[in-house]
Amino acid sequence: MSAWISPSLTTDALSDGAGTYNYRYETTFDLTGLNPASARLAGRWSTDNGGVDIFINGISTGQANTAQFVAWTPFQITSGFVAGTNRIAFVVNNGGPGAVPGSDPTGLRVEIWGSALLDCSPGSSSPRISIARQSGNVIISWHQPGFLLQTAINVTGPWLDLTRGASVNGRDYAVVLSASGSRRFFRLRLDCE
Repeated sequence: MSAWISPSLTTDALSDGAGTYNYRYETTFDLTGLNPASARLAGRWSTDNGGVDIFINGISTGQANTAQFVAWTPFQITSGFVAGTNRIAFVVNNGGPGAVPGSDPTGLRVEIWGSALLDCSPGSSSPRISIARQSGNVIISWHQPGFLLQTAINVTGPWLDLTRGASVNGRDYAVVLSASGSRRFFRLRLDCE
């Protein structure tokens, strides 16, 4: 599902019919805990007027949208990703060749999906665990995919696997446990199985 976005509420923006006015739409996504070399994005875009290029972390992918707003143009990005925060930008030109200078409707519509494998390299760092008590529960949370929550009654173990945790956005994880019972210790284990 997607919707058109534009630099103005009326969708009108400056144009001159000579290719002077480009509009850049950007968003970021986080690959923390994932292997950037394995990342892949695919999708489709529609533009008004022409789609000039798609950039990943400031690097051109050389993908234009010549169908403009009459059809979707598919795209794929398979390189240029970095560890941590990544930026994708879509550049749209306003005003078709020979159009009257002034203002003209413009916008962008994108549908995108992607994947990346966990970073299971030696030395991958574990995220910090946050522990909070709420009502009769203990909430354990962390910010990074690929980890399994473990518990033990003694800090030296033995450690038992509890769960992978639930996430609504793919990067923030939480486990809710009953606060009853004896004391427990918690840690995260990299889960690349």
